[in-house]
Amino acid sequence: MADINFKAQGAGQGPARDGAGASAPHSDQRWDIIELLFFAYRDFVGDADHVLEEFGFGRAHHRVVHFVTRYPGLKVADLLDVLRITKQSLGRVLKQLLDEGYIVQKAGDADRRQRLLFATAKGEALVVKLAGLQTARITRALEGMSPAAADGARQFLLGMIDHEDPDKVLDVILQDWPQGEGRKVSETVTSVRSSRKLADDAPHLLLVDDDRRIRDLLAGFSPAKAIASPPQKVPPTRAPSCSGCISIS
Repeated sequence: MADINFKAQGAGQGPARDGAGASAPHSDQRWDIIELLFFAYRDFVGDADHVLEEFGFGRAHHRVVHFVTRYPGLKVADLLDVLRITKQSLGRVLKQLLDEGYIVQKAGDADRRQRLLFATAKGEALVVKLAGLQTARITRALEGMSPAAADGARQFLLGMIDHEDPDKVLDVILQDWPQGEGRKVSETVTSVRSSRKLADDAPHLLLVDDDRRIRDLLAGFSPAKAIASPPQKVPPTRAPSCSGCISIS
């Protein structure tokens, strides 16, 4: 593999390749946070990837069984809103998880056309195992940080999420923050973004819109306004299996 030839610059600046002019374009971008987010996410999900491979699963399987375990009775339509994938893509993942006994599907009591999803004991065990790996990484990252700094990290992550039209799961998460603090951060970030009319639909990291999102958030970020950790949810009990629970429509 060819060597990458560059000289590191200060935080917030991109690498200066040999021969580049002194006035490199986009020197005001938040390259530091953009790239740290990329590598942090890569390694965070990588912990679970190695385990998922042993089961023949991918990240989509992890996301589905995670949210079904955390929010039992989740409707297929609501899961689509959370994951923002096509019905066809979700269908393939759901079928494998159903066939292998990680989740079950039940018809709704009020509306028999509804398809409600529940994790089995097997599915819950997998979610707990993966969450343990990711919790260990989070715990290591927070070691040595003050409570205020840890709360600041939560506030930053909360501010990176779009809140204008939250899906049902995100709405529950925001409501669970003590004294509505999640909503307060949401309203602050939304107000700042609206006033600057910045694009928030960048498809992936390392784009200008991602940099604008970060700078926009940091402009309204106040470390002094530390917010408490949301309450921990008790893992739900295993839902009973039922007959005719293989439809994913």
